[in-house]
Amino acid sequence: MHRMFCCALALVCSVNAAPLLEAPASGESIVLIGNGLGERMLDHPYFESDLHLRFPAKNLVIRNLCRPGDTPGFRPHPSRKSQWAFPGAENFRPQNKIHAGQGTHPTPDQWLTTLKADTIVAFFGYNESFDGKAGLENFKGELDAFITHTFAQKYNGKGAPKLVLVSPITFEDLSAQRDLPDGKAANANLALYSKAIQEVAASRK
Repeated sequence: MHRMFCCALALVCSVNAAPLLEAPASGESIVLIGNGLGERMLDHPYFESDLHLRFPAKNLVIRNLCRPGDTPGFRPHPSRKSQWAFPGAENFRPQNKIHAGQGTHPTPDQWLTTLKADTIVAFFGYNESFDGKAGLENFKGELDAFITHTFAQKYNGKGAPKLVLVSPITFEDLSAQRDLPDGKAANANLALYSKAIQEVAASRK
């Protein structure tokens, strides 16, 4: 049975947050993938620290593979030949078929296998939200294909990983204090994409 959760982190639409996740197993390998929200946790590792504080005897292994700009299927790197995370991902973003990288940097699947990922925490939806309403169905298809691919893998050598989908957070309105946009237009799109993540997750249960 595949285990997937959809987390609502400061969602900009009225959806229900995921149920509490089950406690991690001893020595569990937890890997973060996705966009800039997760990548900033390299500089501000409160999430990782909190996990270790909550489960000090579990000896958790937590690794962060997030990179700004990554989507479920598009994860470019200049030192590997393919910019796609799984077969068929190129069909969702054909406009990005311009990569000509060289080298032997591991693919996303190779990294997850090396880390023996038991649980994957995926941060997607922010970059994609700039496609607006017109890009919603494409995003849902890409996310669904990513889920299908993920559940077909045995990164830990034993079985499919648990998967946690994390929605994008809101664009904070600081326009009253600084010369910044109010984020209303961005938040309208973020609400759509957060809801799309929830819908895709619900369709897989």
